[in-house]
Amino acid sequence: MLFRSISQPARLADFQKASLGYIALFPASPEKGKFQEGWIASEPDAQKKIDQLARWIALEPQSMKLREFRAGFAQKAGMSAIVASEMAALAAIPAAGAKSREYRYGQARALYEAKDFASALPLFVSLSQVESGSQPDSWAVQAQNLALDILNQGRNWDGIVARASTWLDAEWTKSASAAMKKELGERSEEHT
Repeated sequence: MLFRSISQPARLADFQKASLGYIALFPASPEKGKFQEGWIASEPDAQKKIDQLARWIALEPQSMKLREFRAGFAQKAGMSAIVASEMAALAAIPAAGAKSREYRYGQARALYEAKDFASALPLFVSLSQVESGSQPDSWAVQAQNLALDILNQGRNWDGIVARASTWLDAEWTKSASAAMKKELGERSEEHT
């Protein structure tokens, strides 16, 4: 019933004002997140959502939830610079833990989509590094492929050979899964 009544433009504006007022008056309230989500759900304009989220993030820079929302709306709107910025900020938050690799990949991917290859390549190279005694994760595999794509687009043949060799000659390839060995074998044949 509530959302049916706020879908009317006059009620929508009242709801949004009330939500922003509540958040301003009670910034430490446990209900604040619900009011933020309600405001976001009620706002049809993606740019206004992105701008409001930026204001809330300025007050709560460690809020992963707000940053993820902002990155998601920016991605849908094709705003790669905002996506890259939010992903970089998310990766730097200590609470991100194991998700920091995913966020760094998201940052690199946004830079890649914006065709900022000079900034994306070092991130992809870093993500594609496989620690001794471990196997590559999905972020490493995707990062390696996109690093090779960037080098290919730049017609950097020596870079492609060097980048591919870091994986083909790596110690972990000896204990790689059968599927990974098959893919590496196909990659090796492509480059010889």
